Parts: sequence; structure tokens; C-alpha cells
Amino acid sequence: MPTQKAYKTGSTAPEPSAPGVLRLISMRFCPFAHRTRLVLAAKGIDYETVNVCTKNKPEWFFAINPLAKVPTLQHDGKVVYESLVCNEYLDRVFPGRKLSPEEPLEKARIGMLQAIWDAKISPNFYKIANKDQEGREDIIKVFKEGMSFLEKEVTSKSFFGGDEPGFLDYSFWPWFERMPVLEVASGFKLEEAEFPKLFAWQAAMRDRPEVKEHAKDTPIHLQYLMSRKQGNPDPDAGLQA
Repeated sequence: MPTQKAYKTGSTAPEPSAPGVLRLISMRFCPFAHRTRLVLAAKGIDYETVNVCTKNKPEWFFAINPLAKVPTLQHDGKVVYESLVCNEYLDRVFPGRKLSPEEPLEKARIGMLQAIWDAKISPNFYKIANKDQEGREDIIKVFKEGMSFLEKEVTSKSFFGGDEPGFLDYSFWPWFERMPVLEVASGFKLEEAEFPKLFAWQAAMRDRPEVKEHAKDTPIHLQYLMSRKQGNPDPDAGLQA
């Protein structure tokens, strides 16, 4: 079984996984890879993890995924990459609770909300963490506009997916887990009075076993963020030497 520590430039490729074993190529602090770990846990899928450094990428990774991005799945000789593509693949191919709706209008709703997230929230997250970011106030405004849109879309059943978390809940959660880091690093935080439904959603998500299984404490996330701000992101932050 590969170590938790990340493979880096110049490293020897890990041995291929055993026949029938699903492999996830990941990075411990990547929110996009975190999405896929949540889906794997929610569906009860057995897999092994190979962690890589996403700055000093190992050369062998490009032979698997031409973009050398995480998450990447290797499954029975097939390769799947991009977090949302990976999650849809897992939901369609593996048994267990279905995370994506089949009803066309609800499926469209999920796609539109994901588009809001991709345009307004995720690309601005780490910019907000930098207090010296040029135009930071405008970035925060766009970020909160996206959050306000989501606030209106949380269903009365606690989750975006209904009675249980679904595709969107797992897609969004990694950034919410990292939200306290923004406050520690830069003083920015969302106010519960402004986003009561999203705060209730966060509380419900934190209680989920699949979320707890892959959660990292704020000090560990902060350790990684500080290394990132210094220009040398440490994928092994928090691991013993």
C-alpha cells in the first residue's frame, strides 16, 4: 500500500495496483480531490490512494493523465480525471446510494448551481485568504454573491440533494471545511445572520460519517495554506517525518 506522503518530481512510480483494485491519485489538501474522497466514502467504495505533489509533479504522472491533475482514478486499466467527471463515473459504475438525480429538471438545477460555484466561489477562495490581494473587496463581493445564491437554494430537507447529501453537497463541502482558515489567515468570515440556511447545512454536513472520515482540523489546513502563501506548498503538512 503506498505511503501517505506525496510522490514528487524525480520519484519512482508506485507499483501498479492489484487487479480489480481502484486507485485514487490525490493530494491531501486539494479540495477537488477531497470531493472525490467524499463520494468514495459515501458510496462505500474500497480503494487505495497514491498522493502526489501538485507543484513538483512526478514525471510518471503525466503518462497517466496528460494534465497531471488530481483527482485521477485508475480502474481496471481505465483512467478517469477531473473531479466532477470522476464523481459521476463513480456514481454510475458502482453500486450504493445514487448521488445524482435522474429527473431532467433537477439534474439541470444541479448543473446550474455548480456553474455558479465555479464562476463566483471556488476561484476566489484562496484570493480572499491573501489580505494583500489586489481588488480583494471586489473579490469578496463576488464570493458573497455566489453564497447568497446558494443560500436561496438549500432545500427544506437540509441538503442540496434532499434528505441525504448528494452530488452538489459533496462538490461544495471541501471549501466549507476550509472556511475557518480564511478567518484565521485573513479575518474574513461568513456571518450566520446573513446565511442561516447555509450554516444549518454546514452543521448537518459535519455530522455525516463520510465527512468526518476525511476531515482535517483547521490548524492542519492553515499549515498547508501558509506553505502555499510562501510559494512552496507542502503536500505532507501535518504528517510525521
